[in-house]
Amino acid sequence: MRHHRSWTVMAALLLVATACGPTAAPPTGGGRTAAPTGAPTGGASGEVPTDGASGAPSGEPSGPPVTACEAPTEPQTAEGPLAGEQTLRLSLGGEPETLDPTLAFSLRSVEILRQLTRPLVYFDEELNTVPGLAEDWEVNEDGTQITFDLRDANYSNGDPIVAGDFVYSWKRLLDPREAAEYAYVMSDVAGASALLELDTDALPEDAAIDALLDEVGVSAPDEDTFVVELAQPASYFLSVATLWVTAPLQQEWIESEGATEAGNYVSSGPFQLETWEHNASLSLGPNPEWYGEPPKLERIEFTVIEDEQAALNAYLADEIDMVGVPSTDIARICADPALQTEMLSTATAGFEYYGFNLNDPEGVFAKSPSLRHAFTMAVDKKTLVDTVRQGAATVAGSAVPPGIPGHQADVGLPFDPEGARQKLQEGLTEAGLTDASELQVTVGYNESTLHEQTVAFLQEQWRTNLGVEVQSEGLEENSYYDRRANDPFDINRASWTQDYPHANNFLGDVFGEGSHFTGYTSEEFDSLMSQAATEADPEAQIPLYQQAQELLVEDAPVIFLYWYGGYTLIKPHVQGLVVTTTDEDPGMMFFDRVSIGEH
Repeated sequence: MRHHRSWTVMAALLLVATACGPTAAPPTGGGRTAAPTGAPTGGASGEVPTDGASGAPSGEPSGPPVTACEAPTEPQTAEGPLAGEQTLRLSLGGEPETLDPTLAFSLRSVEILRQLTRPLVYFDEELNTVPGLAEDWEVNEDGTQITFDLRDANYSNGDPIVAGDFVYSWKRLLDPREAAEYAYVMSDVAGASALLELDTDALPEDAAIDALLDEVGVSAPDEDTFVVELAQPASYFLSVATLWVTAPLQQEWIESEGATEAGNYVSSGPFQLETWEHNASLSLGPNPEWYGEPPKLERIEFTVIEDEQAALNAYLADEIDMVGVPSTDIARICADPALQTEMLSTATAGFEYYGFNLNDPEGVFAKSPSLRHAFTMAVDKKTLVDTVRQGAATVAGSAVPPGIPGHQADVGLPFDPEGARQKLQEGLTEAGLTDASELQVTVGYNESTLHEQTVAFLQEQWRTNLGVEVQSEGLEENSYYDRRANDPFDINRASWTQDYPHANNFLGDVFGEGSHFTGYTSEEFDSLMSQAATEADPEAQIPLYQQAQELLVEDAPVIFLYWYGGYTLIKPHVQGLVVTTTDEDPGMMFFDRVSIGEH
């Protein structure tokens, strides 16, 4: 997902960060940019672009390893007497680009939309798929049709939510005239590929597009039944149906002028939009038509604070209730007995990595898997995490993160300088070279302090452990993404954070079907992903995803560096937080359960 993140970081249930350091989770700027063709390429769930935090000086990372910080990984569960005013105060790292569910892609927008909308299915506390606006569903025998039975529920304006609203919403997501960043998540729906493959710079006439939309496999036999036809079995598709872009929309509402402004907004979730002062603040209140248990909060106030230090100062001044801890302040806060008790160790289901350019068959990395192994095995990721990231991350050897079914903690190419040098010699032979000095390699990245530090660290590792001098080039964010998509460097920075908590989102959605920017393609990998998609039993899927992951690691199209982590300060009076790997602020997915205690 191309998550445009604020300096508050996403939290996870199962990943324990072991040391204090700068937030390594996606900060202001990005999302998933390793996404497949048609997917987001630098903004919300997916690419993580810029960090802007400072750690070691540019150049070779320096400084001693950080000391452990005893921050808990789960928030307090005990709830005391409630405060008279039930208001949760939060910061946003920037103005939401839109609150139109179809078009939103940044994490700051998604955090709000998770309160305003509810899709067919949702999550429980452990990210199992559970009923949302659909109270039940049935999958046919061959896994190509899902029939959803809608519950009796209304929008915030009192109108009933009907199946036809889902038909409209899903087709609107696929309509190329909308140019929705997340249209690609519909790729498994019958008829969707014809729309996703259209050249957005040369679209056909409206009548032709409308005809293609008529062929999309979504229908409403009656007001309470929504049917999805899939082009092929996709056992993970229920997880896709949890995304905000799949929520129902009233056509008359969303097509009206000023639809997403306060006073006009029509919600399907537990909260409704009350105020929106653009570039300043917005607030939410309970949706009186919400079908579930009413939220305990009377109000959620979001203040736009783009600067991380300003956000921290607002927290310290008791103006907001949560804040991500900037890297420059972690040591101080860890050493402060009072503030340390308010820290939560957080992590997110996502990873930082550097991909080799395999697009040109005559390129050295395309010719030589051994060379890719050598460059991977020469990197001391633990030292990278402890210095450049100052402990706020976890070394990654593969794609599927902790907390996601299919995670393999022991899979990955090891740090082995001697083995790396042996692989280098094998790789030089495979590439038709005789000496490492003949290698002309450039690593590219989108400019930010932390990315510069990471690249400097990698260059020093390759120089020290392989004797290879690697050049580097940093570009402005949009220029970098364009360069990576059309003319990749030899090695390219990238990242991914989850759209939905399923192994397919970290494997198939990123590396499948030759769609990755590296040019990686593997029939065996794609076959394993297809087999997993047709397997209805989640437990039986896992070995297939793990085989695919092991193959990916062995093929080494990328260097997996680390899974994201960081620290969040939370006021003690914030009660009932349920953290998940999809959170922008801890508890985001379940703010309707949060309350404010006396203080």
